[in-house]
Amino acid sequence: MKNAEVNTFTLHGLWPGLKTGARIPECTQGVEINPDAREVFQTMSHEWPSFTNPNKKFWEHEYNKHGYCYSAYTNTTNEPMKFFEKTLEVFHSKPYRQIYQNLEKRADNRWDYEDIHKQIEKVIGPGFQLQCIGYEGQQLLNEVHIYLDLDLSVMTNPKFSGRGCNPSKQVTILPFDYDLRSSKVSTMLR
Repeated sequence: MKNAEVNTFTLHGLWPGLKTGARIPECTQGVEINPDAREVFQTMSHEWPSFTNPNKKFWEHEYNKHGYCYSAYTNTTNEPMKFFEKTLEVFHSKPYRQIYQNLEKRADNRWDYEDIHKQIEKVIGPGFQLQCIGYEGQQLLNEVHIYLDLDLSVMTNPKFSGRGCNPSKQVTILPFDYDLRSSKVSTMLR
């Protein structure tokens, strides 16, 4: 893992959708960002790290694929810094890390799908999808996709995409201090 040493709950990106639930069409711009000592980049290094590439390359991808399009659709200033600041603001708007920490309190870190779904729905509402990966017969929680509209409100009836967790199987939550470097799981979570 390049920029994160242990399992942690981080931000992957901000990809708001249209009110219909459809994704914004891609409109790549190709802007180069210059991470410097600004506080936003220091925060992003901890809360929005890349797990496979240098942070700069990852953040440029996120802005060019999603941030530029969001700015175009909402007629907001097309500045990477504003997009990054807004993304962090949305990430800090709900106690996502606390939700995760509450989920990892079980001794075996295994949950019935419905139980974990209810715990998250209490805080976020219905607009999310659990994403899992398979590992040695278990399904590990890999991501929580939270579906936002262009106003950055959680959608009540989003169109889910990707492979969700299997609702008929238990979901395993890795604890925050689980050292991925010493595990075969690290290759699965990159």
